[in-house]
Amino acid sequence: MKKDIESDMFEVKTQNTFEEYKTYIRAALTAHRASETAERKRQRKITLTLCFAACIGAMIFLIRLYNQTGESWIMSALVVMVLFTGYCVYRVINFAIMYRTYKDEKFFRNMWETSVNTLGEEYTIAFENEYFSVISHKFSANIKYDLVKKLIETQTHFYIMSGVDLNGFIVCKDNLTKDLCMFIRTHCSSEEKPQITV
Repeated sequence: MKKDIESDMFEVKTQNTFEEYKTYIRAALTAHRASETAERKRQRKITLTLCFAACIGAMIFLIRLYNQTGESWIMSALVVMVLFTGYCVYRVINFAIMYRTYKDEKFFRNMWETSVNTLGEEYTIAFENEYFSVISHKFSANIKYDLVKKLIETQTHFYIMSGVDLNGFIVCKDNLTKDLCMFIRTHCSSEEKPQITV
């Protein structure tokens, strides 16, 4: 990573290698877990339990009703209910896979290959007072600081989360002064979007 300073602007360069991306995803998953409150986790468990219970109860009711009446619409409703339950199971399994072991190379490889960040490409992030610019050979964008969803900081990196899910940008702290680190902290986080240290 290199650094240039011109008046109020400075730049950092990041090589989006697979090993760099793995470090990024681990930090993002850890930060997501840390940001969830115990109450939110409890509410999710209750919601999932109630959804499954409602689906199973509705299927039992429809089966008994069909056995009594033989109406075709009941069988159609049962098919829809089975499909909906299957979708709920799929979502739960997908959620569990998202948070499986950090040692699963295939998991990280699949995420890296489907990432919006260009594989292996070097990109430059230029920080200015009102926004930061992301520039590579294949894309460029100006992102205002109020669009940053979350700032994650580790001992060696900043991760600026500006998109949905785990999408964001990697900023290595190599050669960054304390003042430049503070600039990133103050511009990319706020009281509403506090910085997460992992």
